[in-house]
Amino acid sequence: MLNKPVLFVLGAGAHMGLGMPGGADLIKIISGKTKRPNIDNFYLGIVEQLARDESIQSAPERQNSFPRLCWDINQSLPYFASVDDFLESKQSDDPALEKLVKSFIVYEIRRAERKCAFHQEHDGTVSLIDNVGRIKRVNKDADFWMLDLFKILSKGITRDNLENIFNNLQIMNFNYDRCFELFMTMCLMETYGIERREAVNLVNAIEHMRPYGQVAPFEGGVLADDDPARIVELSNNIKTLSEGADEAYRDWVDTHLPECAMAVFLGFGFHIQNTKLLTEKTLECTYEHIAISHMGISKKDIEFILDSELNGTFFNNTDHLESHQYVLREGSCSELLNDITLRLRYL
Repeated sequence: MLNKPVLFVLGAGAHMGLGMPGGADLIKIISGKTKRPNIDNFYLGIVEQLARDESIQSAPERQNSFPRLCWDINQSLPYFASVDDFLESKQSDDPALEKLVKSFIVYEIRRAERKCAFHQEHDGTVSLIDNVGRIKRVNKDADFWMLDLFKILSKGITRDNLENIFNNLQIMNFNYDRCFELFMTMCLMETYGIERREAVNLVNAIEHMRPYGQVAPFEGGVLADDDPARIVELSNNIKTLSEGADEAYRDWVDTHLPECAMAVFLGFGFHIQNTKLLTEKTLECTYEHIAISHMGISKKDIEFILDSELNGTFFNNTDHLESHQYVLREGSCSELLNDITLRLRYL
């Protein structure tokens, strides 16, 4: 259990180690499935569903535009660093494009949830922790930092005070998937022998903000028989960078960020817009500790972010890089958590 409020900022890199696609993966998947004449059958179902949507365009325009949009996605998307960058550059071209791409994203995220390593391998006959160990032995890129976090949170927690296990945990999650919720639910069920519904209720009570939404509310599992109409409907649950963060986000930031004693960035790429969401107003908070995993980002770039963006919002300390309160780990999320386990327990 955490003794003081701690903010965990989760970027795409925090979920990739569980088998979820990152930005480059989504580009490859979506551009590959929109290649003519072999457009993916489910994608075609989404296209046909949107072509019947009168709120987007008039009927003749819809019938003609969606095949063209698929071709545009296939040709243009690989030239961008992320799907969000692609949509930002195209937002004035066609109002239907964003709806189409968001539907593709929702489908691929839900598909990846069903196939993610720890969920796919957990059939109820072998424990989650045994499966995690086996997966890590065969996949060097697997990163089950959520298990490391659960071990920290469960310290001192018994069945009698289980309602306190997530006290002081604040999550800001920039991912659309529900892997965090599912993993924590499975940990609770196996560790404390509770029913799924009780575990789900505990997990859903976490202070958990998603600035860009999620593919669907978490109800205890991720398995679902999707159809194109359902996917198009669920696409309304997510926002892209060009659309901006959910309005409730700013109220959540005002309420929760100033009270935190530590900020932990896991797999966060420091995209300009996402970073500014964290720093758009100078809050009355000086974090005692900041920890950042930065696999794929140079230490020099992280130091630049600390100096130019986070300074003045998350802390006020001109000599911060020489201070004991900053932990920079050029490695996995799990490695960072191992570096700061005692800090989290002694806060």
